[in-house]
Amino acid sequence: MKLKSFTQIFVPLLFSSLLLFCQCKKDDDGPGVNAGNGTLTMTIDGTQWTSKDTDNGAVVGNTQGTLTIQAFATDDSQISFGLPTPTQGSTWDFSNGGSMGYKLSPTDIGYAFVPGFGSSTTITFTTFNSQKAKGTFSGTLVKFDNMGNPVTINITNGNFDLNF
Repeated sequence: MKLKSFTQIFVPLLFSSLLLFCQCKKDDDGPGVNAGNGTLTMTIDGTQWTSKDTDNGAVVGNTQGTLTIQAFATDDSQISFGLPTPTQGSTWDFSNGGSMGYKLSPTDIGYAFVPGFGSSTTITFTTFNSQKAKGTFSGTLVKFDNMGNPVTINITNGNFDLNF
């Protein structure tokens, strides 16, 4: 009787443990795929911005039909894009969907593409394949002050060169 109880408890426990450990993988240090030598640069209201020159300073991921690009600067500011998977040579206007945002810090409410409030953004892919995403972007992003008034920033000269 004791052997049967032991088997009823031990076998499911062993199976669950194996399943758990077989499904685990090493945690990633950041979102997306490490872009290695990938970079993202832009000018925000006349001030130059460059992604960190470290692992995960600029990252890209392409999953389930959505391309995500995120880049981080040494001052903790960050920019991110989310859009349908593009094709090489294509230009995406965010008024057709997707998202683009810029934050001064991880806790900042941030600027975003907001239709109807003077916000407009586009991104062009000069190269897009299984190994690289490269192109340009520009736009106007908006956030709202404490009184609900829109405040805009202009992004120009945006360039990215990211490896998958």
